[in-house]
Amino acid sequence: MRRIHVDGTLSESELRLIESVLPGVKAEAVPPSDPKRPDADSQDQANEREDRHLHDGVLQKLVHDMKSPLTVMLIELGMLERSFERADPDRFSSGITRLTQNCEELSAMIQNLLDFSRIQSGELPIHPREIRLGVLLAGLVSDPPVVLSKRKIEIFSPEMDNTLEVLADPELTNRALTNVLKILGKLCPQEGRVSVSVHRDESEIGLRVVGEGVSLREDQIRNLFKPYAHQQWRELGLDAGLGIGINFSRRILEAQSGSLRLETVEGEGACFSIHLPLSSAPR
Repeated sequence: MRRIHVDGTLSESELRLIESVLPGVKAEAVPPSDPKRPDADSQDQANEREDRHLHDGVLQKLVHDMKSPLTVMLIELGMLERSFERADPDRFSSGITRLTQNCEELSAMIQNLLDFSRIQSGELPIHPREIRLGVLLAGLVSDPPVVLSKRKIEIFSPEMDNTLEVLADPELTNRALTNVLKILGKLCPQEGRVSVSVHRDESEIGLRVVGEGVSLREDQIRNLFKPYAHQQWRELGLDAGLGIGINFSRRILEAQSGSLRLETVEGEGACFSIHLPLSSAPR
């Protein structure tokens, strides 16, 4: 059985939850190390410690994020049982809806972790094909990520040229663009605006997705592209979720001969520049 060390502030039940999610692992709570302690270890040992700390931090975040929807599901199941006994169909129906949403949230979380691991190792299947950019963007604008709706953030997108086709995997590219919108939804002020514009050249399509009024320093931008950058997100007062979204998006686009960059444009805001190859097929 492999032992892992986790934050000493976790309760006994949280330790057991980690062990139930990761079979074959024994979770042990240890107090945080003293950062002032002299360290004579080799660089390899220091790197190993840093990797282990990062791994353990991700595990704790994963357990926390999985525990929340699981708790809601257990509460809903108890309420559904009582609703069934009272023959309350409306309450029963709304409970089923919430259970479904939480199951989908857990499923998406697990799928994202699996896919991120697979794309890091080059094992994630990617199937580019011709897709109309206007159709892809219209779906995102008409059905935006929940974080934008909750914070009343408007997406402004001009009418697209429906003849523009890119060569991309539709499902993965949609996930990459959704992640970009989610990140801007967290960065933008309440009731802010995200604007989308398109340009093209001979070989590719360029998208500019701007969170208006958002300003990021260069070091913050570099850190946000690091996987599991929870501390950097907390410094911005934001919840990173699993902390893999922006890195995953860039890897997806680069695997399709595209690219993803983030910069602060003076007078505009935080700007994601996304490039995808044009379809070379005749129209």
